[in-house]
Amino acid sequence: MDGATWQFSQAHSITSVSLHGRMTVRMVKETNTSVFVSGSDAASNDPGLLWQDSWHYIRNPVYQLVLFPHWFLAGIFAAFAALPMFRWQFSLCTLLIVTTLVAVGLGWIVYAIR
Repeated sequence: MDGATWQFSQAHSITSVSLHGRMTVRMVKETNTSVFVSGSDAASNDPGLLWQDSWHYIRNPVYQLVLFPHWFLAGIFAAFAALPMFRWQFSLCTLLIVTTLVAVGLGWIVYAIR
């Protein structure tokens, strides 16, 4: 099991753990993170969640948990690696639209965190 934790405020943190061929991302909303001893508690209590090749989303008052297979991350990284092979010519209007969409997405993330 490999993992990393990012504490971005006193009461909020994100933990990413690789467990049995799946990625587990936990978003904790409280400072009491003793809910998580090791790995994914929700997944550890249900062995079916660990070995299925599917997506799961678990939400309770303390944390949100997302489980997804490793191939999804591999596909995203492969898509980003392939982007430079395409020659795109875009206008200033396209650039402004994309910038607006990115700003809306980031605003949505900040709203979801608070």
